[in-house]
Amino acid sequence: MYPSIAGRILVVKALVISLAYYLMTVNGIPRNTLSDMEKNVRSFIWSGRKGQMAWSRAILPLTEGGSGASSVKLRYKAIKVGWLKRWWRPKPDRPEWAWVANDLLDRCAIKRHKEEEPSAREWITQSWQINSRSESLPKSLKEMVKTVRKYNATISNMRILMDQRLDMLAFHHPFAKNKHLQYNSKIMKCIQCEHGARTVRDLLQITTDDGRRNVEGCPPRVPGVKSCSEKAAEPISRIRDTWNPNQETPQRHDLWHTPRRLRRNKKADPLTSLVLFNPDTRSKHCLLGTIRIFGRFSGHKSGPRDPFQPDRSPARIDTRTAPSGTQVTISTDGSAVHNGWENTTAGVGVWYADRCRRNISMSLTNHGAELGAILEALRQNECNDLEIEPDSLTSLKAICSDAEKYEDRNWLDVQNADLLKSILIKLRTRPARTAFKWVKGHDDNYGNNEADKLANEGRESEETLRLDDE
Repeated sequence: MYPSIAGRILVVKALVISLAYYLMTVNGIPRNTLSDMEKNVRSFIWSGRKGQMAWSRAILPLTEGGSGASSVKLRYKAIKVGWLKRWWRPKPDRPEWAWVANDLLDRCAIKRHKEEEPSAREWITQSWQINSRSESLPKSLKEMVKTVRKYNATISNMRILMDQRLDMLAFHHPFAKNKHLQYNSKIMKCIQCEHGARTVRDLLQITTDDGRRNVEGCPPRVPGVKSCSEKAAEPISRIRDTWNPNQETPQRHDLWHTPRRLRRNKKADPLTSLVLFNPDTRSKHCLLGTIRIFGRFSGHKSGPRDPFQPDRSPARIDTRTAPSGTQVTISTDGSAVHNGWENTTAGVGVWYADRCRRNISMSLTNHGAELGAILEALRQNECNDLEIEPDSLTSLKAICSDAEKYEDRNWLDVQNADLLKSILIKLRTRPARTAFKWVKGHDDNYGNNEADKLANEGRESEETLRLDDE
């Protein structure tokens, strides 16, 4: 009795991949052995004959036209990414070997100047590269460094807290234009050795009145030569605005929630109470929690690139538009037929009042009709205070509760990510207040029933919702 292709794939997953996964996680695997295993798995699945489809196609899921076969190489890549996640895991769950890895990388660093030992921090938070051919660097750590460069791992945060800015290293700052800064000058050596400057906080202290006093060992003041306090301001001025402690970016706004409002929103039940959206993009993570893998742009640890290339600015409140102060209540709803199939037809409805010219009814090309209705309501009200009444609790939670979690996952496996991104951009740039109140669908709520009628009409409408805000 000979197993089918699906049976062979099941045997590979149950016996070969499961055992190899454990051994590769613990000990790694040589490149030659990895290639031989991949070749043997491919030969076993195709019974030693030419495959019925390309192997790159066969390893895709069934939903994407593949056969669901397992690739040992892909599993090993996933294991190496898992190593990075454990390496940068915040306390108290961080493994002990993470500190050893940082120390080994610091010893193999290619630096422009000698630094004191207390300045050694996380490798990912500094701009210096390492000598990957060093004999003191273990092979597993070399593979982790290659994985960092290959998948553009970097620190990524919309808005950095002030404590995080001040705790970054003063020298080799990953977001500073310090290519031509003379570290080996007498003044710079004095700042590092005599003043003990290690972080941006230390540099900022030296530039203040208390830090301008000369310490023992400072070079004598010479006319025309910058003092320690003046020289300490140079590295700070070279830091990019989003990380510069002297810059508040984005500017603080009254719409940001206070700690009291944050606690109130956290305890609020979306089924019974009004949920006020918080446009503040400040991260609640520690510095290690802001590290992102699979970035679209090359990070400061990637291969050859300009480490100061401009990144896309985060969404911020448009201060050029003044809020109108007008309170508007809107009912939104979506309608879809044959949802989940290729012949899906969807429509959105936005209701203001009976026979109001602003009522919206249009079609939608994807399945997120409820989100599409909310997006169109935000587009029609740039400066009005809004109270939006959707009947989809899933959409409400995705916008007000789960958006930060989705962004941390880089929107992987998130349905209707394009609509959610457009909604968040609108919410975070509006100069007016936005609140959401869930209402029960197909009940006695008059506004929701009217919005549902508009959504049903929208399925047949020639006007289509556009997605151009991402």
